Amino acid sequence: MKSENRTRNHYNNKTTNNDFEALDYLIDGKPITYEYYKQMIITPTLRNLHLESDDKVLDVGCGTGLIMKEIENDVKYIEGIDISQNLLNFYKGKANVSCSSVLDFDYKQNFYTKIYMVSVGIHFEDLAYFKTAVRKLLSALAPGGTLLIGDQLIADFYTSKKYFSLYLNDLINFLNELGYHFSLKTQAAEFRNRNRYDILIYK
Repeated sequence: MKSENRTRNHYNNKTTNNDFEALDYLIDGKPITYEYYKQMIITPTLRNLHLESDDKVLDVGCGTGLIMKEIENDVKYIEGIDISQNLLNFYKGKANVSCSSVLDFDYKQNFYTKIYMVSVGIHFEDLAYFKTAVRKLLSALAPGGTLLIGDQLIADFYTSKKYFSLYLNDLINFLNELGYHFSLKTQAAEFRNRNRYDILIYK
C-alpha cells in the first residue's frame, strides 16, 4: 500500500536536475519534453479551469511548479503545496509554496476560486484518503469556485499495482454525496489510451 512517507521519500531521494525525471514523467526510461508535458497536462488543465485575472489559485501537489509558472502572472493570487521539499526546490517563481501533505496543510477556508490537483490522486493510499482530501479541498474553495482533480485513474478501465485508481461507481456515489455539480471528462484523443480522467467539482 502506498503511504505519505513512501511518496515523500521517493521524491525527496531524486538526485536529478531534470524536472520531468524528478516527477517520474518518463517514456522508455527517458524524461519527456516540455512540449509533450504542455500538450498532455498544462493545456487541458488550463482549458478546464477557465482562469481569470481575479482568480485566487491553489496548486495541490505542485511538484516543481511547472503549471504555476505558466499562470502565475495571469491571476490575482497563486499558492502551491507539495509533499516533497526536494521537488519544491526546483521552483523559482512568484507563488507562495509550502511543503505539506494534502491532509496536513492548513487551508484558508472558502478562499480559493480555483483549485487544481493534477497527477496527485494516483498517489493516494485508498478511497478513504481520497474522500478526506477532496472534502478538505472543497472547504478551502470559495462559493462559485472550481476544483479540478486531473489525470486520475479509473479502475473500471485500468488498474495499477503502482498507482491508486478509483472505481467509477464509488466516485459517482461520492460526488453525489457531496451535493455539488460535477463533470467527468476523458482526456484528449491522443492521450486517451492512458485511461485517465479529469474530475471537475463546482462549488
